[in-house]
Amino acid sequence: MIAGNHDHFGNVSAQVAYTNHSHKWHFPNLYYKLTFNVGDSTTVDVLMIDTIVLCGNTADIENGGFFDMLWNKSHDPEGPTDPEKAEEQWQWIRETLNSSRADYLFVGGHYPIHSVASHGPTHCLLERLDPMLKAFNVSAYFAGHDHTLQV
Repeated sequence: MIAGNHDHFGNVSAQVAYTNHSHKWHFPNLYYKLTFNVGDSTTVDVLMIDTIVLCGNTADIENGGFFDMLWNKSHDPEGPTDPEKAEEQWQWIRETLNSSRADYLFVGGHYPIHSVASHGPTHCLLERLDPMLKAFNVSAYFAGHDHTLQV
């Protein structure tokens, strides 16, 4: 589970804390790694990252930016609200990708890197995440912001 833009308008830390109250809810941190063993010898690493911390939030009805978004036609995130936390996560992503020895390596984040849907691509991720995914041979990146299926 990862937080999206609407989660960050609310109390996302309560969602993380709920992990301690329900065995059905797995959200241990804003970003984390899962490792799965498949069969006798195949391993899969899944990095769950918080792209809102990395790139910032988007304009939305709840934060009064909806009309600015319509007039400016901008769907790109506004930049990280805490650049230090963003840099910590960028460093963690790089180190975790570099140290993975899994047969398959997946990354999941809320914002898409590339997109043909109405939100368009996320420039922050195009500049920083996309090169890392290629450099470390990530098998696939999954995103949810567009609410569409794109391959």
